[in-house]
Amino acid sequence: MDKISYWKSLNLCKEVSLAGILIYNGLKAFDEMDSFQNEEEIFDFLYNISVGIERLEKITLILKEDIDIEKIQEFEQSLKTHNHIELMNRIIETKKTFNDIQNNFLHLLTNFYKNWRYDRYSLNDYQNCDKEKQAFIDFLEKHYQLKIQNELFNVTQNNDKIKKAIGKCIGKIVTFLYEQIKLYSHLNNVFTYEVRYNSKAYKIFIKKEFDFILENKLWKEILVYILNNQDNDYLIFYKSLQPLDFDEADLIPLINTFRNDLNKIEYNDILESLYEEMDNQSRKKRDEFLDLIGNESLELSDEIDYNND
Repeated sequence: MDKISYWKSLNLCKEVSLAGILIYNGLKAFDEMDSFQNEEEIFDFLYNISVGIERLEKITLILKEDIDIEKIQEFEQSLKTHNHIELMNRIIETKKTFNDIQNNFLHLLTNFYKNWRYDRYSLNDYQNCDKEKQAFIDFLEKHYQLKIQNELFNVTQNNDKIKKAIGKCIGKIVTFLYEQIKLYSHLNNVFTYEVRYNSKAYKIFIKKEFDFILENKLWKEILVYILNNQDNDYLIFYKSLQPLDFDEADLIPLINTFRNDLNKIEYNDILESLYEEMDNQSRKKRDEFLDLIGNESLELSDEIDYNND
């Protein structure tokens, strides 16, 4: 295998998976956004998506374009850009590949990554430091017939309809690029497109799932199953552990910690306070018991004794 074939087949195969991880993480960040108030949450979403799509574009170009080993530095230099539109124009065969929504989203990513992501490091226009937030809200309002409210007592909530719409937009772009990678991988007789089964990249590229609506149903169905399954030996064993004294009024927010890691932060503090009320021996026993929950190697004959006293 020559240098270029090794580069295309092995190195870029890893890059495909990394791009899938970034896109997955960006979509997950969007799924966990409750509203459009916080620019840092929108930044997190746009940053991961923009880097993920840019990497896919560059992988596609390396596979697609003829590379002269004598001019490799010139070719590599041509990839040193953060302009999603410029890169896409080198890839697409027809201007009708994407609709207005997808083209405008690519423009949004280009402006974000080239200009806005470092805005807050500059004194220029220092009072207008949330350009990515305003641009994304404008994008939503223009293309999805929304009016985003971010007033104190009137906040537009992110919902499944918006998540599906954004997922569809990103999915169209990402799937096109991945199909191009597959096409040129076959033409180059390399395996750049391969991703690990049931990985983050697998969800994005193979299952072509660009939201987390099914996952959010899954954890609720699992919770209902656990609550209604009284006879399972493992659940009986788990229930032998005395529950902590959380506030009953917090039941719904506690349930929502299954959905959103950010919701765990407040209750981590409460958990630490409840743990501080225990003596060292009780805490040690509890930690040992908790380690057994969800442990697939657990055999009930190996149960530890748990003393509630």
